[in-house]
Amino acid sequence: MAWYDNAWTKRKKITIDSTKVGTGPHADFPVLVNLESDTNLSASALASGNDILFTDTDQITKINYERVSYTSGTGALVAWVQIPSLISTANSDIYMYYGNSGAADQQNKTGTWNSNYVSVWHLDNSDFTDSTSNAQGLTNTSTTNTTGKIKDARSFNGTSAYLNTTGAIPFSTNSINMISISMWIKFNPYDITNALVLYELSTNYNTKNAFINYTDGTVAGDPIYTGNSDSISGYSLRNYTTTTTGLTDSAFHHCVFIHDRSQSGADGNEVNLYVDAALKTRDAAPNTNNTSGNFINDTLYIGSRAGTSLFQTILLEEMRINKTVLSGAWITTEYNNQNSPSTFYTLSAEESGGGGGGGGANFDPIMRGSGFWGPRFA
Repeated sequence: MAWYDNAWTKRKKITIDSTKVGTGPHADFPVLVNLESDTNLSASALASGNDILFTDTDQITKINYERVSYTSGTGALVAWVQIPSLISTANSDIYMYYGNSGAADQQNKTGTWNSNYVSVWHLDNSDFTDSTSNAQGLTNTSTTNTTGKIKDARSFNGTSAYLNTTGAIPFSTNSINMISISMWIKFNPYDITNALVLYELSTNYNTKNAFINYTDGTVAGDPIYTGNSDSISGYSLRNYTTTTTGLTDSAFHHCVFIHDRSQSGADGNEVNLYVDAALKTRDAAPNTNNTSGNFINDTLYIGSRAGTSLFQTILLEEMRINKTVLSGAWITTEYNNQNSPSTFYTLSAEESGGGGGGGGANFDPIMRGSGFWGPRFA
């Protein structure tokens, strides 16, 4: 069998269940590897987790990953692994290597998120950094760390807590006319009495992009306002979903909001909302005007209107902005992976190899007759 490098002495195969993958292939798909504990990792990996790396199905080609957290005492690991091409027609194998006492850090944080990602905020353990190369961090005002769906989340108190970007999101600079915003969100409790805002871009609500609002109940059904209001540039779109959103149960839900200004027209197809991978029904007559053009550059506020009013009582984690329209199949795969990692893939038993010196991509460990592993080079 092939082996990445004989400086790494341990590995495990991870097999992704193709039945959990929406119709693909999906290029550069970030798969969540979430191990609540692993005694083998705890015993053999560096305390820092720096020696942990992943390879593609050939067992040799190293692939990008971001290590969000690693706990050496238990072997608990949260990592995002970029699969070059995730297919739905057959199971996919990747390999996790570890057990190299002299390894430098093997993760490639920014490389894990390709250029389609404008920002990625995990919001884990008071980490407000952006995992993409855009480095658009968040400033925290009064949100607190709490238990989330994947690991940790931010808790918004509904009176003073919010997050905002440290600079302007470069939408128009990069000619972005479509976005997909995804997150795990829990209402705590569900409250729509004060037209509370979840996402808003800018300090001026009436003239900038307001992405997702939770309204005051004056709209029929389960009142979620999605769209944008930009009276300066003439952009206006409002869209309301029905009670089938299912967001009132005080549980975490995976929400993906899509706004595609390249699809201008009166039918409202520019805006869509997915909840737990299900596309939600819009009201019959959204108010749609000219939606051509790019989104504007400005500060993004999360949990309030510009940090001054309309505060939301929510738990929030794993928030991403993507400058493409994510497909339903991609969203389904994300949901299946993040909602239940343990059923999305199977972790095989530990394999031993390597030898702690020399080696390279062509190193191939074999079992010698004397009962120990010995190196063989191609």
